[in-house]
Amino acid sequence: MPPAARPTVISKSVSRAFALLELFRGERRALTAGAIESALGIPQPSALVLARELQQLGYLSFDATTREYFPTERVLDLGAWLGKADLPRQRLRRLVDELARLAGETTTLCTASGAFLEIDHVAVGTQSGSILMRPGRAAPLTRSGSGRAVLSTFDDTEALARIAAAEASGQANGIARHEVLRDLRSARRHGFLAITDLMTDGIGAVCFPLPVATAGGHFALVIGAPSPRIRARRDELVALAQPLIAQRLPVPRASGPAAARRAS
Repeated sequence: MPPAARPTVISKSVSRAFALLELFRGERRALTAGAIESALGIPQPSALVLARELQQLGYLSFDATTREYFPTERVLDLGAWLGKADLPRQRLRRLVDELARLAGETTTLCTASGAFLEIDHVAVGTQSGSILMRPGRAAPLTRSGSGRAVLSTFDDTEALARIAAAEASGQANGIARHEVLRDLRSARRHGFLAITDLMTDGIGAVCFPLPVATAGGHFALVIGAPSPRIRARRDELVALAQPLIAQRLPVPRASGPAAARRAS
């Protein structure tokens, strides 16, 4: 049984440094200290110190004319070697990209960061009105279908611990625990969870909890779209996604005496 979720203390400077690098990944443009302050919600003096320190370390460049910062090739070099490795997370991201291409809808790979949903990878849809998402930490796990699908991959003890942590954060007010548990059971029973208008009016998703053993962790694959389209396409998207997930992430068959008894 995995240990219950525990609060993780992360230093403010480390958290802000990675938040800034992730901000550049999303913005894909040079940013002033003022823009960094606005995007990260931190005081401008703090944004300036953060950017200057990363510049001194060689991870950001600074244009004195425009007063803008931009990542250097040193950031790229940090993970360049990972591109040559066939990592489990890379396989999941390729699955997301493939499903987004086939479905034409925005598809994301989601996981958990403590009591919060973490959007790991996004493939934007090609359909008209496709929703836009960004990688990074999102709302508490209980507030969205994608978060509840991720929760369903944990055992009951761990899921309840994370639900309690989400409630303790104060950001899950108005979310009934019995509704969350109902959705967890439904996701486990059917292999997917379809929800509309939960976190954002007019937006829905079909969420697929991924098998922990073959996914290498606790993940959900999520197809998001305007609510009317999710309601109209739900069965089609399930029929498209479930066989693809089973093909790309086959669950190992049980072996040994217990499996023999079930087969007899």
